[in-house]
Order: sequence, then C-alpha cells, then structure tokens
Amino acid sequence: MHLYTALQYSGARKGEDQTLWPKAEKGDVMHGSRKIYPMAVLLLVGLLIGTAPAAPQEDDDYTFFDIVEVEVINVEVIVTGPDGVPVQGLTREDFELFEDGRPVEISNFYSVADEPIEALDPLASVVELEHVKPPDQDLHLGIFVDGMTLEPQNRRRVLDAVRDFFNYQNVRPNSLVLASFDGKLEVESVPRYDPDFVNQYMEQLSQSSTLGSLNEMERRQLLAELGRAAIGSGASLSGLATPDVGATEAQRLLLAVDIHAQQQFDRAKRSAEALKSVVEALAGLPGRKALLYVSGGLARNPGEAMYYAWENKFADYARGIGINIPLHARELDTTPLIRDAIRHANANRVTFYTAGAGRGGNSGVMSAEQGGNVDPGSISTPGGGLSWSVGLEAIDNSNLTGPLEEMAAATGGLSMTHSKNFAELMNGMQRDFGGYYSLGFTPSGERKKKAHKVQVRVKSRDLQVRHRENYRNQTRDELMNGRTRSALLVGAQGNPLQVKMEFGRVARDEKGHYMVPVIVKVPLSNLVLVPQDEVHVGRIGIFICARDSKGRTSPVQSVDVPIRIPNDKLLAALGQVAGYRMTLKMRADEHNVAVGVRDELGRVESTVSDSYAPTTPIT
Repeated sequence: MHLYTALQYSGARKGEDQTLWPKAEKGDVMHGSRKIYPMAVLLLVGLLIGTAPAAPQEDDDYTFFDIVEVEVINVEVIVTGPDGVPVQGLTREDFELFEDGRPVEISNFYSVADEPIEALDPLASVVELEHVKPPDQDLHLGIFVDGMTLEPQNRRRVLDAVRDFFNYQNVRPNSLVLASFDGKLEVESVPRYDPDFVNQYMEQLSQSSTLGSLNEMERRQLLAELGRAAIGSGASLSGLATPDVGATEAQRLLLAVDIHAQQQFDRAKRSAEALKSVVEALAGLPGRKALLYVSGGLARNPGEAMYYAWENKFADYARGIGINIPLHARELDTTPLIRDAIRHANANRVTFYTAGAGRGGNSGVMSAEQGGNVDPGSISTPGGGLSWSVGLEAIDNSNLTGPLEEMAAATGGLSMTHSKNFAELMNGMQRDFGGYYSLGFTPSGERKKKAHKVQVRVKSRDLQVRHRENYRNQTRDELMNGRTRSALLVGAQGNPLQVKMEFGRVARDEKGHYMVPVIVKVPLSNLVLVPQDEVHVGRIGIFICARDSKGRTSPVQSVDVPIRIPNDKLLAALGQVAGYRMTLKMRADEHNVAVGVRDELGRVESTVSDSYAPTTPIT
C-alpha cells in the first residue's frame, strides 16, 4: 500500500562522488540521440523534452511527490511440540506477536503445511497451484562453503550431506546461490532444478585444497612446540637451579601464541566479511531467504585456548611477570563481526542454517609419555602440568561452534556442530521449508536504523517457536543497494521498467585507469509522471556498482534524476527514451557491472547487469 503526499522538495540530492573506484562522474541526461545538458548540477537534472537547455533554476521551483510506504514486516515462525515434531494446523488466533514488548496486530497470516495443497479446481495443474503462493513467500536458498576453516575429512562429510539434500529434497527454492571462500569469494547463481550441477559443484569443492588444512597444521605445530618446550622459569624436575632457559622459551612461545591468535582473528574477520557479502547477494531478492553456512567454525576469541595452554606450561613465569592470561586471551574478540552479520541477516529476512564441521579428532592433547615436558609449578593447574588438556579442547571447540549456534538461533534457523551425520540438519531444513507460519504486521516505530525486537508466542499450548529475533526498517537507499548488489553477484532478478545499459567509448586518465561511460536508458512510457502546473514531473533513482575478476567490489553509488516534461510535449515524450550517463573508473580487468533503477513515484524497481572488459580504443 502506498500513501502519496505532496511535499515541496528543496536541498541537495544524493549522488556526490564519495569513492575513488569505480567513480561516477557528472552525468548528462540524454533525450533520444540528442544530449541535453544538466540544468543545474549532477544532483539536480531536469529533463526537458524538445526544448533547448534552460537557465538553471533554484531548487524551490521544483515540487515533487514523496511517497510514504506502509511496510509490512513478515516473520517466519517454526512451531514444534515437546518432542521436536513440527506442529501444523494452527490459525492466526493461536499466535501472539510483540514488537519491542508491545502487542501488535497480525495483519497478514500465511501457513505452509508439509502435505500437498488441495486444488480448488480438480483439473488445476501443479504450475497453477504454485501461483497461489504469495510472491513474498518465495524461497531463495544460498549455500556458502567456507574453505578458510574446513579440514578435508570434515569437509567431505558435510558436503556429501548437502549433495544428498539436493538429490532427495521435496521443497525446491525459487533461486539458488552457491558461494565458496578460500581467500577469494566465488559466488554463482545456478538453475534451481539442476541437482547435477550442484553435485558437480560440491564434488569440486570437496576435492580442492583449502586454507583450513594449512591453518590446522600451523596450530598443531605450535601445540607440539609447547609440549616439547623447556621447563618453565629455570626450574627442573629435580628442583636444582639451571640456566633460565625456560624464561627464554616462555617469551618466544608467548610471542608465537600472540602471532597465532592474530592470524586466526584476521582469518575469522575475512570469513565474516565474506559471509556478509553472501548475505548481501541474497538480501536484494524478494521473499524469504535461507543461507546454509558450512564452516569449521568462527572463533569468538581466537587463540584463547592456546593462551591457556601456554599458561599451563609456564605458570611460574606467568606469575612472575604478572600477566593476566584470562584478560589477555580475550582481547581479540570477533563478537562484533558475528553480531553485525546477524543484524544484516535479520534486516534482510535471511535465516542462517549453520553446519560446524569443527576439527577432526583429538587436536593436540600430549601426555608426558608422548614427549610432553611437565612444569612442576603447573601441576595444580587445569592442565595438570601439561600444556594441552581435555578441558582446553572443550574451550577451543566452544569458541568455534558457539558463534554458529548464536547465528542460527538469532535468525530462526538450526545449527549442527561436531556431527558425523549432517543429514539431520538437512532434514531439519527440509521440514522448515515445507511447514512454517508467516506472520505479517505493520511496524509502529519510526523509520530509523534501529533494530526492533520481535517475539512470538503460541496461546495456551506447550509449544516451542523459532523465528528471527529482530527486524530493522530499511531506507530506500538500503533496499536499492541490496537489490543492485544482488544483481551484481547473482544476476538481475527483474526488469519491469525495461532499463538498458550501454557502454560508451573508453578513455584513459593520467594514471592509466580506464574511464568507461555507462549510459542507463529508461523508456519514459514506463515511468509514473504526475501533472504539476504546466509540466509533468517524475523522479528516478539510479544505483550502480561493479566487481572485477578478483572479487573486488565497489560500493554502490547513486544519483537522483528529476524529470520535467512540458504538458504539450508529453505525448511525444512517451514514445522516447530518457538516458543518464555515468563514468566508471576501472582497472584493466573484466568487470561485472550492475545497475538498479527505481521509479520513485511508481515504486517500481529494475535491475540489469552485464560484463565488460575495458580496452584502449584504436585511434
């Protein structure tokens, strides 16, 4: 539902250059094949059909119609009984919905049952039955395999379960996004009904080398060094004084642990950033989204258990220098990164399903008989004088899997970690996709960048519910940024405005960068134009971003383009095309370029994307 209100527009428009690459230069409005120069500056461009450029006018001369959109927030809810079995057959009256602790009315209600839907028309086909489902209930599924954290044996086990899921599932997503990360993020959109392609993709990932293997080798090597280290603080097992070799070893190994923890933090940060990019690839798709995140874990406090292992070995030295290991071990904290990913997912209706493959087997417990040296001053520590222990193994595993469980719980999904049979997680996803409730409500709060808490209860029943824990109102720019980035990463999803993108003649700047003109064209007949005195006015927003072959993605840049057509030129204009030129600064590499166009009055959006490799023109 849209509510139109007339507002006097004044002030600057969005669109100034804020980044160096790609760079949008001042644009020119095109009418047919004839250039019409901007009436003022880049931020305010009037489209005059069939007339010569007019003198610049003040912003106060322009009146536009702003739109206050009545937004409906959809919350998907999974209801299970005490036995964990999904509960079906509930109605709107069975639910209570709260926003920031206040009850709100459920305006929209949609129920999906696992059993087949009965056709109202006995002759109706399956395709016709699918159209009964509201568009905002379309399912888009993403699968992200994080090679930065996976070990080969665990990776094979979980990817086999993913293959089986696609071979035998009943619920099919409207679109599928496959992504992998091994230092470089690869994102691909594939046909939803092509399990053979998915099988090949998963087989390729299961056989490829990953950084997770190297990371684990480095970690085990450091544990082995701790186990073989000289006795701490110059003491010996006999208690006789010896040269203070232990102090030197303690200092060297503490530095090694510091480096290890920082490396683990940097890797976790890169994985979290890649995860957020995959969420962004799904964010702009309409409907509900689910993301299966296959990972070895995202350490909340990288290196925490390793610091305790060092303390177990060098307890006397640690006390001597006054180092507080519990505080030191938690200085590096990925919690802000993890919660940012959760907020981003909840804001864009993305549910996390997390498969934490973890580490294979005993990762480093070494007894004295196996070559581990014991520090007499550490006998009373949790490690019993050994650097590593079963207790530290539990801390390490909890560090890896805790964030995955938090991500799933906060977005209404499921998590499984350290399992030898991930098929149960896939079965849980299948049940969620095939049987859920969608509760829609109109948010009561102002449109601010604030997360609003959501709570759902089932009346008078001993039932459990799962759903995303909050939502956030998104601005128009955030919505279009998401859709443009989705078009960039997984391909355009719709073009009702019939937008076309063309690349102009390439030039080189003084630093050798390629300056590529991109002309965005929109048929005027597809836009909503509102009469205002002697002209018809409209407004479009143009959003653009690019990505090179190495996965480097530019920020989304945008510009608002006002349109003014004299009334006596309107009929002729409706058969013509409006164009806007932007210039992107590109490297000498193939790029994928995506453009989003939004008709601000008609509330209609289009996205288009194309690949382009700039070359120096022949003169």
